[in-house]
Amino acid sequence: QPADHWILSELNDLINRARAGYNKLDFIIPARELRTFTWDLFASHYLELVKGRAYSEEDEPGRNAAWFTLHTILLAILKLLAPICPFITEKIHRTLYDTDTSIHKLGFPEPIDGIKKDHPTDTLLQFNADLWKHKKDHKLSLRAPISTVSAIKTLKPYAEDLKRMHNIETIKFTTK
Repeated sequence: QPADHWILSELNDLINRARAGYNKLDFIIPARELRTFTWDLFASHYLELVKGRAYSEEDEPGRNAAWFTLHTILLAILKLLAPICPFITEKIHRTLYDTDTSIHKLGFPEPIDGIKKDHPTDTLLQFNADLWKHKKDHKLSLRAPISTVSAIKTLKPYAEDLKRMHNIETIKFTTK
């Protein structure tokens, strides 16, 4: 799904930036990059965007794609964080995966082949921020329905996830 490709593209960038920091032995770079990715993109936007698919009771391909992507990102975050927080990442890894294999023996994550970088990250984040602000300004719940919104055409591939995320009935796409 487009949202899954988007966050995996961002994960690839994170892996490259973290590797560059580790190669310089500057642990602040991966720590800062991991925090920004995990909180500002993954948790705030991706999780909210795919929650509808991930919790869908239907066994649809979109649900499986969301679960695959969630697993891929969680494992990559643990691997990237392991040199900085070795004991907690070890505990989480062994508990989640019910394994005796150390996370430190798994190796550094590699960027995923076949994931394009041409995703409208800034546009997607701004669209979400604008809708959240609108709902807050009008004292509406984040789950409050919205009948129609306008969005730039580059967000069209994300339409179904955005509709579920923001409880939107219709999105009208524009060129601006």
